[in-house]
Amino acid sequence: MDAQRKKFGVKPHNTAPLTPYPWVLALFFSAIATAQLAVLWFEWYRILPATFILLTALLLCAQPMRHVRFDSQLSVLGVFITLYAYMVVSTAWAPNAQEAVVDVGRVLVAIVPPFLFGQTVGRRFSLASISFGLGLIPLPFAFQALYSAYAYGDSMLVGALSIRTILSGLCCLIAPIQLALYISTGKRIALIQLALLLVLALLIQSRSALLIVFPAVLAAAYFLSRRMFATSLITIFVVGAAALIVLPPSEIVERFSSANTNLDISESVLEEASKPAEGRVDFDRRLAAFVSLNLFLENPVLGGGYSSVLQVTRDQHHKDVVSHGFVPGTLGELGILGIVLILIFVRRSFRVFKRMTREQPESDTILITGYKVGFVALLAYGFFHQTLESAFFALFVGLFLGAASRKTAHTICQPTDKPIRRPMRVLHLISTLGSGGAERQLSLLAPAMLSAGLDVVVAYREGGINLARLADSGVSLYQLPARANHDPRQFLDLCTVMTRLQPDLVQTWLLQMDVMGGLAARWAGIPQVLSERSSATMYANGWKFALRAALGRHAKAIVANSQGGLDYWHAQRARGCLRLIHNGLSPLVISRPADDLGLADVPLLMVAGRLSYEKNIPVLVDALAGALRQLPAHHAVLFGEGPLREDVERRIDASGLGERFHLGGFSSELGFWLQRAQALVSVSSFEGHPNVVIEAAAAGCPMVLSDIPAHREAVAASAALFAAADNASSLASHIVATVNDRQSALERADRARAATADLAIDRAAARYLALYRELLQ
Repeated sequence: MDAQRKKFGVKPHNTAPLTPYPWVLALFFSAIATAQLAVLWFEWYRILPATFILLTALLLCAQPMRHVRFDSQLSVLGVFITLYAYMVVSTAWAPNAQEAVVDVGRVLVAIVPPFLFGQTVGRRFSLASISFGLGLIPLPFAFQALYSAYAYGDSMLVGALSIRTILSGLCCLIAPIQLALYISTGKRIALIQLALLLVLALLIQSRSALLIVFPAVLAAAYFLSRRMFATSLITIFVVGAAALIVLPPSEIVERFSSANTNLDISESVLEEASKPAEGRVDFDRRLAAFVSLNLFLENPVLGGGYSSVLQVTRDQHHKDVVSHGFVPGTLGELGILGIVLILIFVRRSFRVFKRMTREQPESDTILITGYKVGFVALLAYGFFHQTLESAFFALFVGLFLGAASRKTAHTICQPTDKPIRRPMRVLHLISTLGSGGAERQLSLLAPAMLSAGLDVVVAYREGGINLARLADSGVSLYQLPARANHDPRQFLDLCTVMTRLQPDLVQTWLLQMDVMGGLAARWAGIPQVLSERSSATMYANGWKFALRAALGRHAKAIVANSQGGLDYWHAQRARGCLRLIHNGLSPLVISRPADDLGLADVPLLMVAGRLSYEKNIPVLVDALAGALRQLPAHHAVLFGEGPLREDVERRIDASGLGERFHLGGFSSELGFWLQRAQALVSVSSFEGHPNVVIEAAAAGCPMVLSDIPAHREAVAASAALFAAADNASSLASHIVATVNDRQSALERADRARAATADLAIDRAAARYLALYRELLQ
């Protein structure tokens, strides 16, 4: 980005990253443009304000309003409200006060919702994101123009109405902003949007648009970059020369002068009213100007009252003509007082712009310059066309007022020597606190983070075995409402939690929260840390995993507990920080369980883990059965719960050794059993960083493991016996060898235990804390 600014002669500045995820605004602004087209096509006049109200409600429900300051906007907001309040009051002296009240009510319905929406967006999103979204508003109009050109032969027709006025105003406003966005960020999409706007300005064939858009772009280029100014000037010259080559000058003049505008507003207008329509010359515009001038002369200070031009032209000249021009119409209807209020509004607006320039980083000051030029261009366009009644004018005013009212959020993430007022707050999201490895690791990690000085909150949907450990540790717990797995209300629940808790970071665990929690974090603008607990084999098939990958690659950081998980996200081209942090170990607690399953004096083979497909259940039962047949005194005990428990029971019964297999369910006394067991067996097809393996290593229990990358990463080759995950007989042989050659097995166990010294849970928490600080700085 700095290279881009240097290219255009802009002084580099050390700026914080811009607020991400402009796709939200892209969707919103596209919806707004589509709603405007629906108004023109079907005359659904309520759909546009309804769209603004709906989008505002979504933002207010789902996004926290942080860093808001109102003092910067009050001066502008007060004049803005006063201006429209005066419009309401002026209906009292209009020729037909009741009709004028109805008309001004329609105006307020048209401008209040977009103004409120603009303020909400301006407070929440960066100027770069807002600018990107604004650049997409003309896109639906461009598609409509192509269709209209094909269907009606006139690209500006929508049914019986025209989009020329709306599109002209948008081009005047947005083109300078897109140029500033390109210079500020170097995003080529901004340049493409700018080119589209200039092409549309040519296709519109509006004299006022042409006379404003291109000078506005040149003015923005002049203020922002002399080099860009020269490039723009040459480009416009080349385009103009090409137009002269393709079209003869006479045809160009005819295209842009077809109305033969005559601004004579003498009383000959009244004589012209009796002529047939084809004999009139730009009659509506001249009639409106004529009536506006007469109303102004009758009451120069207060004017004729809002909508008086329409009423007079309808009653006296039998035509429905509104005050076509911003300044002439306002002068006639609102008088000198109305014009003064408008001038004060413009002056106060630029004062807010100036204040914003002082407080924002350089990337935003460039954009603010583009907004200034766009605002001037919109007001200039309003000299020829009505602006005060435009929803897009109200939207723009709301946007920059909202941006001015927001405290400079970029300072929140910058390093500072001042003490932090409160500890860093981290919100962990997990669906359940049952017996899985991720749930166990979170139940160990969260208390360690709390001891390290973090403010830790764990939000969960369902409790489970690991809930008690968290509750006893003092970690803040937040139970989400019980919902079905695919209930969309989960998203609103998570947004509500983030709004209430205001966390600095959100860390998501497992599929459901990686998706729903990640979406909510993006919506709220809070950095997401995604916890990767497995490897690529886990995600081979399934649309849910594809969705997780698509969303997860945009996370601020991804923490994998194994190299396989890290490699998976490298392959997914994750954009955030990738970090490897192995699972942590808590101090081994050895307490005799209340129920020893009747195995107090029996030599044991032990398995611990979730009874699910990745644990390779068929091979596991076959390997244990094969070993038990060669070890007649031994029994096998399996700890854990899961969806395949019934399958495990069926396979055990089929082996004919049911009396020597024991299903212990979940146990919180694994330390005791690891001390008792003669071998820990794990034959998983794939893993992340298996908790039970490193806990067995810490307990000094000999291990027989499947030969997969995760096991090789967790335990050195000399610290356990490995066999292919699909070879039950080989695994059984290794189990028998481990039991029979006790001396060699204990030597391997000692080597495994020595390697676990760096896996203490407090060290894992310290690594997470270092990552969190890095992300926030």
